[in-house]
Amino acid sequence: MAKPKILWSSDMVAKTGFARVTENLVPLLSEDFEIIILANNWWGDPTEYQQRYKLYPSSNRYQTDPFGANRIREIVEREKPDLVFVNNDCWIVNTLYEQIKDYHKAEKFKFIAYMPMDSYGWTGCIPQYTNEWDSIIVYTEFGAKEFHKGGCKKEVGVIPHGITANQFFPLDKQECRKELNMKEEDFVVFNGNRNQARKRIDITIDAFSSFAIDKPEAKLYLHMGKKDQGWDVMSLFGKEMYKKGLNPNGRIIMTTNTDNGPNVPVELLNKIYNAVDIGVNTCKGEGHGLVNHEHAACRVAQIVPDHTSMKELFNGACPLIKSCFIDVDLNYNREMPCPSAKHLTEILNLLYHDRGMLSNIAESCYKRAIDEKYQWPVIAKQFEEDFKEVLARPSTQEKETEKEEIFIPRSEREALKI
Repeated sequence: MAKPKILWSSDMVAKTGFARVTENLVPLLSEDFEIIILANNWWGDPTEYQQRYKLYPSSNRYQTDPFGANRIREIVEREKPDLVFVNNDCWIVNTLYEQIKDYHKAEKFKFIAYMPMDSYGWTGCIPQYTNEWDSIIVYTEFGAKEFHKGGCKKEVGVIPHGITANQFFPLDKQECRKELNMKEEDFVVFNGNRNQARKRIDITIDAFSSFAIDKPEAKLYLHMGKKDQGWDVMSLFGKEMYKKGLNPNGRIIMTTNTDNGPNVPVELLNKIYNAVDIGVNTCKGEGHGLVNHEHAACRVAQIVPDHTSMKELFNGACPLIKSCFIDVDLNYNREMPCPSAKHLTEILNLLYHDRGMLSNIAESCYKRAIDEKYQWPVIAKQFEEDFKEVLARPSTQEKETEKEEIFIPRSEREALKI
C-alpha cells in the first residue's frame, strides 16, 4: 500500500532555524509518509538530502518568489499530494494557499499550516483563510490564544519546536574558546538572532555598552550579518561605546565579516554557543525562540524579554527583561513590546557580580530546554497523529455517499412504503 504523499513547504538545507525544524522532523515522519519538499532558501546545489527525498527549490531563474508562491501550483499538479503542509508565517501561508485554494476546495488534498505567533492584537491576515484549512498548528499556547483573538474560529493545535541531543549540548567552555581564538578571561555576552528589525539588535548594543563600563574584559558576540535587513551593527556599536566613554576596538566579536548572516554548520554553532557566558534576546516579538532554546541546551544562562513565546518558554528559568513600551507594527497593527535596555544592563551587572546565580540560571535554562516535550521524536509523533487524523477525514463526496447508503430496516421501509 502506497504511503500518503505530503508536499512539505519550508526551509531545507539552509543554515536557518526553519530548516533545522524540517531536517529534524522529516526523517522521523518518512516511515509513514512519502514527503516531497518545496525547499525555501535552497537553490538547487547538490545535497545529501536529495538521496532520500525529492526536493524542489522554491525559487528559480523565472519563478523568483522566495517562498515558492510561483512554483507551488505547478508542483501540486505534478506531484498530486494527499496533504500540503506549510511551516511559515501566516501571511506567507496565505500567499501560498491562494495559488492552490481551488484545488483544495475541490478536495484534491488536505491543507495544514504550522505557524509562529510573535505579537499581539492582529487586525488582519488571520481570518483570511485559516477557517478554511483542515488543521492549524502553532508553536505556543500564547500563539493559539492570539490566533483565536485574531479571528480564527477553528481549533488551534500546539506543537513546539525541539532540540536534538546530538546537535546542541554542553561542551567545555575553555576548549571551545581555544578553538575559536577567544580569550579565556573574557566575559562574553552573546546575541545570535538575525540582524533584522523585529530582533531589535540596537537594544542589545545599547545595554551592553552601559554594562561594559569598568569591565575591560567584557565582549559582545554578535552571530549575525553586519547589515543584513537591520542595523549597521559595527558603526552602531562604535557610536554607543563612544557615548559611554569607551573604546570599541576589540570589544565586539563577529562570526563572519559579511553583511549577510553567517552560514555555519551545526557543529561549529554548538561550539560558539558553548564559548560564551550569557545569551541575550532583545526582540520585540518571538514565535518560538529557537536560538535561545538551542543555547540553553548547552547549559548557558539566557536573558530574554517578558513577552510572547520567550515568556512561555523561559518564565521561571531565567531573568525576563521588562518591556518599556509597545511598538505598533506596520503589518496588521501588531502590538510588539520592546524590552528595556536599562533593565537588561541591570540584569547583566547582577549576573556578572554573582557567578553562583549565573551558574544556577544556566542549569535552570538547561533543564527547561531539554524537557521531554521538546524532544523531536515526541514532537514528530504529535505531527504523525495530526496528519493521520486529517487524512482519515472523509471528503464531502464520501459523506454524501454515506448518507445515501444508510441502512433502513424492512419494517421501517414497509411503514414508509419504500
